[in-house]
Amino acid sequence: MCARTVIPEMSGLKSPLNDLHFSPEEILSGVDFCLISHVHSDHITKDCIPDEMPMISQDEADAAKLTKMGFTDVKWFESDPMQIKDVTFIPVEGRHGNNDEVAERMGKVSGFIVNADDEKTLYIAGNTVWYKGVETNLETYCPDIILVNCCGAETPRGRLIMDVDELETICHKAPDAIVIAARLDSVNHAVYPRADVRKFVKRKAVIKRAGPFGWGNPGVLIACSPAEEQQDFSFPAFKRVYTGIRGISYE
Repeated sequence: MCARTVIPEMSGLKSPLNDLHFSPEEILSGVDFCLISHVHSDHITKDCIPDEMPMISQDEADAAKLTKMGFTDVKWFESDPMQIKDVTFIPVEGRHGNNDEVAERMGKVSGFIVNADDEKTLYIAGNTVWYKGVETNLETYCPDIILVNCCGAETPRGRLIMDVDELETICHKAPDAIVIAARLDSVNHAVYPRADVRKFVKRKAVIKRAGPFGWGNPGVLIACSPAEEQQDFSFPAFKRVYTGIRGISYE
């Protein structure tokens, strides 16, 4: 799939722009379920995901779309939070556009707070711009790890997700958190490639470091505050959740 873009040379290029580093079978091996923040046609298909893979949707409307696609084990957040084994998921709001027209066209989206005993709190911001709702999520849940889609993806109608300025805002609003800048070098309507985000992070004197688990796929870097430079990165539950995200959501 390809989206309309404000960058002429990227027009018509299909997403994803890069191949996966592993086969779909390897990525899905050991994955318990897919957590779906919203259903857009360029985000999820059945090409590589088995029909029987458990799918957890943000709401009943998206669950119906997934069922229509052919998935046979679909659940949704009927009440908050949802407990799956030792992990608790709390859906939180997002805004998929920097103006009312774009946000309305993109529809409802969710982020997720992920908690597990003796683990760090993860905030998957999802496809959202910076706005009051994201600030409220940071203040309410005080996440230790924040996963931010921040390539500044933009269409002629407006910007869809965070850009580097909003990435900086996240870092300032959550100075003790590890901030992971994601969804880079992957879609044709992205404005900021990973190299530009790295330069921005360095110029703003925000510490950056390689992924703690040797992540090498395009679209993953870690930007954290000086307070986190010596952070202990041993959090198995987060690794499990992120492995699924890497394989399914970075589309």
